[in-house]
Amino acid sequence: MRIKTGAMVIVLIFSSLNLVISGESTDALLESDEAAFTDSEPVNLVTASTSKNIYGQGIAKLNNGWVVGGDLNTSAQFGNYQVIANSPYDYPEYSIRPDLFVSHVDGNGQWSWASSPDARGGIALFSALTSGPNNETYVIGTFLGELEFGAHKITSASSSKDTFIAKLNSQGNWQWAVGFETLSESGNSAAGGVSAAIFSNIMYKNFDITMFMNGVLGGLVGITAGADQMSPMDAVLIGIIAGVIIVLGVALIDKLKLDDPVGAVAVHLICGIWGTLAVGIFGAMASLDQFLIQLMGVGVVGAFSVVTSGIILLIIKYTFGLRVEAEEELKGLDLAEHGMDAYADFRLNQH
Repeated sequence: MRIKTGAMVIVLIFSSLNLVISGESTDALLESDEAAFTDSEPVNLVTASTSKNIYGQGIAKLNNGWVVGGDLNTSAQFGNYQVIANSPYDYPEYSIRPDLFVSHVDGNGQWSWASSPDARGGIALFSALTSGPNNETYVIGTFLGELEFGAHKITSASSSKDTFIAKLNSQGNWQWAVGFETLSESGNSAAGGVSAAIFSNIMYKNFDITMFMNGVLGGLVGITAGADQMSPMDAVLIGIIAGVIIVLGVALIDKLKLDDPVGAVAVHLICGIWGTLAVGIFGAMASLDQFLIQLMGVGVVGAFSVVTSGIILLIIKYTFGLRVEAEEELKGLDLAEHGMDAYADFRLNQH
């Protein structure tokens, strides 16, 4: 019991750290916007020969020089380094075809590297740029389509613009790139797991690892319908509520004496309904009209699923048969059908 409780505490700590890092790193980067665009210490750009088609230029101070970034319409020459815009589409809002560029100039005004993430069929707009530890650079912007940052790709999940964060090391190589949908789902799943674990502990006076795992899954299911509409904080709130729903949903299914040993109904059905309705409560589409639309969608999909699955199950019942033999039912189908346990050490009568 002590081992199980200790493991649960460790899982909660790491999940909480994940939740905190997801939120605080996003806030810190966004709060750096104003500082990233300061021109109080002008950089020497004498060695840079650029076209007029550069927009939203930002400057950040590094230990050994400066980093300059912005939106590029055609091409730019930074000393011996050239970057070329690669977006094939116009952005109606700006009447340009923007691509991103990030370049570094040292204390002597010499350009050491220049980089442009390849926008494959996508378009990107520069938003903010700030410096981090070890001369790393963080770039924030919006994009539509698919962007490639070195070996890392992110794809826009919405029909408008999505926000991205990318990190560039001191050698000019992209180390990671992440869309806000990824941040949202990371914080959401952590919130769901922590919420389910804490709420189940309040109800049953013990930490249940299965509740924690189902809370993570419930959080992910809850954010799926509106992943491209929610801010990271909206996603965390949806995950917290989904974690509570998981605990109550599992208890409800058990009370109804329905056979659901792994809590799949609570995760996928109940949290799926919650996630669908959450689109009308949180995020960019939140409104009473949208909530009613989501509610109608739940009803239509639910009715279709009940009718079609009912017909299929009745056909199976009166042809092949639905239930297994009583002996196999007690023994467990994992052993009867596959010759192995699916959930080792989770049964009360294991030893």
